[in-house]
Amino acid sequence: MTAPFPIPAAWVWTTLGEIAEVVGGVTKDTKKQSDPALPEVPYLRVANVQRGYLDLGEITKIRVPESTLAKLRLLPGDVLLNEGGDRDKLGRGWVWEDQISDCIHQNHVFRARLPEDTILPRFLAYYINDLARQWFDQHAAQSVNLASISLSTIKQLPVPLPPLDEQRRIVATLEDHLSRASLGDQNLRQVRLRSSALRRSLLDAAVSGRLVPRGSSNAKEWLSGVVSMRLAFSKRNKPPVLPTSIPGYELPNGWTMTSLDAIASNFGYGTSTRCDFGAAGDPVLRIPNIQRGEIILDNLKNAVDSSIDLSSLHVDHGDVLFIRTNGSRDLIGRAGVVRKSLQIAYASYLIRFRLIPNGIPADWVLLVVSSPLWRAYLENQASSSAGQYNLNSRILAQLPVPVPPPDQISLILSQVDGYEDIQRAFDSECTDGEKRSKLLRKSLLTEAFSGRLVSQDPGDEPGLMLLERIRAELAAQPRARRGRGMARHVSQEETLL
Repeated sequence: MTAPFPIPAAWVWTTLGEIAEVVGGVTKDTKKQSDPALPEVPYLRVANVQRGYLDLGEITKIRVPESTLAKLRLLPGDVLLNEGGDRDKLGRGWVWEDQISDCIHQNHVFRARLPEDTILPRFLAYYINDLARQWFDQHAAQSVNLASISLSTIKQLPVPLPPLDEQRRIVATLEDHLSRASLGDQNLRQVRLRSSALRRSLLDAAVSGRLVPRGSSNAKEWLSGVVSMRLAFSKRNKPPVLPTSIPGYELPNGWTMTSLDAIASNFGYGTSTRCDFGAAGDPVLRIPNIQRGEIILDNLKNAVDSSIDLSSLHVDHGDVLFIRTNGSRDLIGRAGVVRKSLQIAYASYLIRFRLIPNGIPADWVLLVVSSPLWRAYLENQASSSAGQYNLNSRILAQLPVPVPPPDQISLILSQVDGYEDIQRAFDSECTDGEKRSKLLRKSLLTEAFSGRLVSQDPGDEPGLMLLERIRAELAAQPRARRGRGMARHVSQEETLL
């Protein structure tokens, strides 16, 4: 076995299969689930096994024979790790501490059971979660967007084995440092949450007329002039649709209400042509290109068919692009403003509203649809089908847009823009802090598993002697035979939840 990195002389390299009993879990048998004679027990899935912790908020149950329960019942100190999923899920895991009695595990979750007083489960878990990630990437089998690793392969995972007492010192020192780093991460998350709450309050005050003094100009006259220009810029002869209402919203005095349709010259869906990185056709904006109200031109895909004319879908200065379909309800109705004309089209899961030039500012529309009441309305309007949430152009066309006097709207946008500058700088500092925390964690773990985090004690039992003791203990144990309740191999798509 090739050593992945240097270790102290008192340590020894071994493999997971040499120091632990590693088994797969059980496959869900549909027929057995309707048999009331079989015991129903908790069942850990890939979604429950996270990197460095177990998420036990949603536990399903499964009916299995008593023999399967006896073979797969989890015991305190078992190390669980995922056999498959996307690359981030592969190999992540943590230590079972008997949080739920009579619990077993899915066939896509491996269990490593260690001989007592030989290897600390947390020592192994920290190593698997962090230092071994590159090994998992190198040895995983790929299928479309999933990765998996076989039981025979996982048993070949190289594991550094220090003396037992040194393991104890490493884990104690590591967790002392990591606990302080985790406290810092928690504080950063709390700060981000408070910042987000402050922004929501700011936007709510903005659309409710509480952010700046009331304007002196006439909102109705201004809106009437904007809407009268609609025919000059639109090929549609239909009058604009009337706005719906937003539950809980009261229009401030001196403001007026209109629909998004009334202040837009046209709107429509984007292209459904197939796109890919580096293709020969026009570049196409997708959902990842809409971030925090802006259009980000990173990671653009291009139309594969270069003969398709997408010029009618090129975005222009002041266009507002809405996300209309996604698997996350939170993203539905999120919008981004185009800051300059681009020879770039947009995809079919976006809807473009082209606002009347010199009319209601696109930034005002963005502010309105980003405010808490409008976000709640849009998420509630999203329909669900096959795991996707959807908004259509009719709902967006009817979306109410409150219009303040023009002098007030300018002042509101100026105030909000000033706060946004501060928040962007603040978020950048938080991001830098999170990056430093990740680097610190990586450095701590590298030091720990290279034998440099704590001092070596010549009086400790050497790793090689410990390994011989582990081999003897495992050899003395009766071999577990596979029964009919044990896992068979099935596709990840069948049971990977």
